[in-house]
Amino acid sequence: MGQISSKEMLLFEYQETRSEISEIRRIPEKWGAVMLPLATGIMALGVDSMEKLPHVGVVFLVILSMVTIIIWRLIGYNAMYRIKILSDHLVKLEKKRTKQKKSEIEKDESVIADVDWQKLMHRPRSFIPMLSQQALLDIFAGLYIMVGISISIVKIYWF
Repeated sequence: MGQISSKEMLLFEYQETRSEISEIRRIPEKWGAVMLPLATGIMALGVDSMEKLPHVGVVFLVILSMVTIIIWRLIGYNAMYRIKILSDHLVKLEKKRTKQKKSEIEKDESVIADVDWQKLMHRPRSFIPMLSQQALLDIFAGLYIMVGISISIVKIYWF
């Protein structure tokens, strides 16, 4: 059995890091698929029972719904932080990899010569040129919270 060279170890670590970044990018979407319908259902239950429940019950349901949205956004922020840390590590690996002799890199077909991972470091853009996807999600979460507060105010003052 031959030993694994440092070049092969570096390549393996490079590919594993790229794979991990790809997986982390999907975490907010997966959680969003659960948290958004859950929060919406809780909010709808609160609105539907505005006349039936006491003030505390409706306010509790609205707060529960808002906390669900906040947790979803915090999961997104955590994923972005982890991607940033891994991207910094990827930059270091890329620098180490480019220090290898150019002839070795050209001979080795398993080395990924592209730098597609750098696209992962930039925030995804939205269809609105001035706002990133992250900003749109934050605006959505803020509006959701404002609607929840409005529902609580309506319940307290009109029912």
